[in-house]
Amino acid sequence: QSLDNTELPATRVLRGDIQPIEGRDYRGVPVVAVGRPIPDTSWAMVARMDAEELYAPIRHQMRVAALMLSVLLLACTLLVALIWRQRCAQILQRDLALEKERALQRAAHAREVVRLNRLYAALTHVNHAVVHAATREDLLREVCRVLVQHGGFQMACVVWHDEHRREFAPVAAFGEDGGYLSQIQIFAGESPEERCPVGTAVQENRACVCHDF
Repeated sequence: QSLDNTELPATRVLRGDIQPIEGRDYRGVPVVAVGRPIPDTSWAMVARMDAEELYAPIRHQMRVAALMLSVLLLACTLLVALIWRQRCAQILQRDLALEKERALQRAAHAREVVRLNRLYAALTHVNHAVVHAATREDLLREVCRVLVQHGGFQMACVVWHDEHRREFAPVAAFGEDGGYLSQIQIFAGESPEERCPVGTAVQENRACVCHDF
């Protein structure tokens, strides 16, 4: 080979280059070589290795490192996605709970508005009956009718307290009572255990609510 070919490692060694050299050998294959001139001669000793063979372990390690880095990035991405999904689910659950609570409040408010409107309508009709009723019996019957038809009650009745007999007698009623008024006798007992709701309301002068009608 010509000494003018500077790609040959041997040529560069003969010219005094003693550092590791990358070039091409006589086969034209990329190699990495190092050499030293032999003193007092025109010869040089050159050791070389194909670049493909020398860099193969490094390339393998780089591929392994790149694969591990890709797996690590993928794992981090999946972890971030999972955390974000859980966070979004928590926010969604919180928003749904708040919306459900607001819906319940709106429904309760709507029911209360309807109830108050019914009571207001009943009060208006009661006032009208007070003005136009001819007798007390007509007034009481009209009040019971208004409470059922406009107030939303299932049944309304007015009872009269007979203090001597300690008994309450219905004098006006309207609505579906299921035979309740015709079958029951209402007494005003002295003790709370003996009193019915009507007796409790009269004796204690307060509203009495009974859920076991």
